[in-house]
Amino acid sequence: MSGVDDVNLQKTLEETDEKCPQCAATISYDPKTGKLSCPYCGFTKQIVVEGKADDRAEELVFADARNAETNFQWGTAKKTVICENCGGESVYDALMVSDVCPYCGSNQVTEAKSGNSIPPNGVVPFSISKEDAGQRFQKWLKKRWYAPSKAKKTAKEGKLTGLFLPYWTFDANTYTDYTAQAGYTRTVSNGKTSTTVTTWKPVAGFYFRQIDDFLVSASTHHDAALMKKIEPYDTNNAKKYEPEFLSGFISERYSVGLRQGWENGKAGIDNLLKDEISTKIKREKHADKVASLHTTTTFDSITYKHLMLPMWVSNFVYKGKVYSFLVNGQTGKVGGKYPISAFRVILTIVIILAIVLLLYWLNQNSHGGESVYFN
Repeated sequence: MSGVDDVNLQKTLEETDEKCPQCAATISYDPKTGKLSCPYCGFTKQIVVEGKADDRAEELVFADARNAETNFQWGTAKKTVICENCGGESVYDALMVSDVCPYCGSNQVTEAKSGNSIPPNGVVPFSISKEDAGQRFQKWLKKRWYAPSKAKKTAKEGKLTGLFLPYWTFDANTYTDYTAQAGYTRTVSNGKTSTTVTTWKPVAGFYFRQIDDFLVSASTHHDAALMKKIEPYDTNNAKKYEPEFLSGFISERYSVGLRQGWENGKAGIDNLLKDEISTKIKREKHADKVASLHTTTTFDSITYKHLMLPMWVSNFVYKGKVYSFLVNGQTGKVGGKYPISAFRVILTIVIILAIVLLLYWLNQNSHGGESVYFN
């Protein structure tokens, strides 16, 4: 055990710093068993979700959210640490100490004052252990042929940090009126040349869609495209929030508020609806293309959840640039960026050209040889 794990096991408080009754060591959440576990004597304890018999996270009414931002209490004493280098904010237990930013690796971290915030009401616990995440990361890395060997070696030396990132999910009923142009293509030939011609016809209609758990990141400290690479998460079965689920891990405070999250969500839902409506028009109108699609959507029955989703984070520095990797803590899916070796790219181009030239030479010789006939 090393690094962040050692710090987490020794520095957490109260619910997340519960002591083992057998050996007095700090117990933390174990992804393998789904229980609080002592890494020394093997003692385990079931996490009890208080309240309702259904332990799943509840949907909250969006219209009531104006009264939600009243405190920053997550069920135990917490503090916020901010990185002076990249601006990332992390939530730790009150006595937990960190001198390294989990986002950029900088040691310029200082404690920040916590303001009002909507506490999480749900969490997807870690299912992938650090060891499993490391193995998946290494398999993923080995397949990145264009990454320089030195970069791979540096990345292998990096440490995975368990991190809970904030997300909003939204449910809603959508009602969309649309207009568009349906295109029908045909080929016209004059005996010598052929031309593709498209005939356009106006279409209009109505589309209803129930949106369920549309996922919106509440973090601005990670590459959005990179985070997309490790989705999806099974958020429908997220657990009701209990601080024990976060024991032994770092949690990030959201930097995208609920209102902005909903605006971002509406933009994403709009794109989703347009894709589905285009498919609908092609299917129902037997069209080949769709153009000039215009939509007007209204929403009702809007609900949301503030979830903490698990991921393993790793980064390394290669030639002065930071490259980050993420591993989905629920599914193990890996996503990341890596430097490109110019030599390997050139080598690939040379190999492809050589194959093309070889095929061309074989083709020319197969048709240019002498024909022999037998009587």
